[in-house]
Amino acid sequence: MGTGTGVEYLCVSSADLSAALAKLASNKNAPFLLVDKDTGALRVSLAPGTSSISSASYGVTSYRNTALSNAAQAVKASAGNIFSVQIINTNPSAVFVKLYDIAAASVVVGTSAVKRTLLCPGGSLANPGYVYLHGDALPLFSNFGTAIAVAATANLADNDTAAPTAAINVNIIYV
Repeated sequence: MGTGTGVEYLCVSSADLSAALAKLASNKNAPFLLVDKDTGALRVSLAPGTSSISSASYGVTSYRNTALSNAAQAVKASAGNIFSVQIINTNPSAVFVKLYDIAAASVVVGTSAVKRTLLCPGGSLANPGYVYLHGDALPLFSNFGTAIAVAATANLADNDTAAPTAAINVNIIYV
């Protein structure tokens, strides 16, 4: 279990959902965010023991891009926190997903400061490379003070501008 913006969050498998809800409901620190790591479904509560509410009414959003490349894309136009990141790579080579704490319109890939670079191993259409970060893996870079933008490049260096051979699939859950 981790925290971000005063919200407790926990990623669990579908089989562990009931136990996780009971654990969170017994905790006196509300609100909480629960992410089903198998389905990506969100469950949010404003207080322990209350009914779930829709993710939209709490501001939790899922960003999905099935064609991410080396042009920066806006995930969120204002400050926010990332709760999970999923990357799927069908390129035979590794790709590097770069997160920026800058409005997407201001990002110049290869020049702008990168907040965090995430490596996703190479794969194929039949067996893609896959990365899923959540919970304890995120606190070091989950808080974005200005905006959240994302791009993918073929190489690790912050100044790289090379596009991956094939577009990347990325899913980001944020508030």
